[in-house]
Amino acid sequence: MVFFFQAEDGIRDLVRSRGLGDVYKRQIQALLNLQEITGETKWLKKAKSITSYVIENFNEPETGYVFYTSIQQRDVIVRKKEVYDGAVPSGNSIMAYNLHHLSILFDKKEWEERSLAMILGLGKAIITYPTSFGNWACLLLEMITGTNEIVIMGSDNSGLQAEIHQQYIPHRIIMSSVTANPDFPLLAEKDPGKTPSIFLSIIRQAYSIRFPKKLPFISYVRQGIFLMLSCPLHRRTICRPLKRY
Repeated sequence: MVFFFQAEDGIRDLVRSRGLGDVYKRQIQALLNLQEITGETKWLKKAKSITSYVIENFNEPETGYVFYTSIQQRDVIVRKKEVYDGAVPSGNSIMAYNLHHLSILFDKKEWEERSLAMILGLGKAIITYPTSFGNWACLLLEMITGTNEIVIMGSDNSGLQAEIHQQYIPHRIIMSSVTANPDFPLLAEKDPGKTPSIFLSIIRQAYSIRFPKKLPFISYVRQGIFLMLSCPLHRRTICRPLKRY
């Protein structure tokens, strides 16, 4: 697997572009998306490793934001950090998003607190100037409304996974696995059963859906996911509550 990232500010030299903080932040984002598509948890472990590296080498302790250059780079007069979202989201807003999602995927409270501190550091600027803080505003809304956690379990779940990715489900993270995995809180202590299953945690309330093998996935996905997210009244008839997790 090869990742390609265009160096910023016109830098094309490999050595000079190697330590740019925004490249790492976008790589973490790409790895999170790759895990959702493939269901391979190794990408999450890689994202976690890079996140720890970024915090160690690009951190601004006073604010929680991350610099554009590494602490090891000595040929700059001022270490720059970017918070404004322009044609592309700022590196810090992407990093705040990464920390928020990784804090759920690995149950790391300190990363969730760091992400929240980055939001609070901007104060009312996000609300006053939303066009300059678009990605921040999306993250703020997700923090307020809650992140929908969707876990797909069981063998032969690729068809179900593909159907879910075709639905527009904002403010969500997706994991899939054949069996339970104690290394990841969302995959731990879940019985996949004999047929593909979906476990949902929506605004801190958990549900599950069992899917009969011989019926088409799409009807169940649309009812069990799309309707559940858009209309809470459907929850009672479509899903049975699980213990909170």
